Amino acid sequence: MTGEIGDLAIAVAIFVLSHVGISSTHLRSWLKGRLGERPYLGLYSLLSVALLVWVVLAWQAAPIVVLWEPATFWRHLPYGVMAVCCILLVGGQTAPNPSLPGRRIDAAWRPHGVLTLTRHPMMWAIGLWALVHMAANGDLASLILFGSMAALALGGTVLIDTRKAREVPTEWQAVRAQTSNLPLLALLQGRSRPGPAGPWAVALLGGIVLYVMLLLLHPYIAGVSVPSPFS
Repeated sequence: MTGEIGDLAIAVAIFVLSHVGISSTHLRSWLKGRLGERPYLGLYSLLSVALLVWVVLAWQAAPIVVLWEPATFWRHLPYGVMAVCCILLVGGQTAPNPSLPGRRIDAAWRPHGVLTLTRHPMMWAIGLWALVHMAANGDLASLILFGSMAALALGGTVLIDTRKAREVPTEWQAVRAQTSNLPLLALLQGRSRPGPAGPWAVALLGGIVLYVMLLLLHPYIAGVSVPSPFS
């Protein structure tokens, strides 16, 4: 039992260290200089996918050690939060997003769609996904997996800001002036506006499609079926 939990802890630790130790340090710039930006991004993506598969398999193999019994509210919360996460994911990929790797920041850039909510929609989507799944499961393996993923994603928003400020200080200062890391803060402060409806429609429709796909594919991705909302 301890060995299987230990295997998961090792897999998660290597996954987290690979992200923090490569993408958030000067090693990233060194590798990009040696390999070129596109080869670096391709190899880094392959490494991330391989490590993520290892993490998921280790989580599936880990024993169920119950730490708390989730209340009905927490077991049902992912149904609503995951819809928001899917909209953030799609909107963060389809709207011009300067926080993504390899994206250039144009001087005329303005936030559109979900970028008006937060400049890190993908990271917040992953963080919220991890937090609600951790609360809804209540076992040790899920605490290790989802807790680490939440810390990596939400902490990653700060690391991305720091790296961008170092690499493109003037451009990133302009991005920060129009957006916020904390969702809704820039809108509430009047530094951002919802903007045109087009990017929102793409994020909403794409998010709904992704949400349905994840519900259907959940048994194959996670190895467990989605519990009934009526249970």
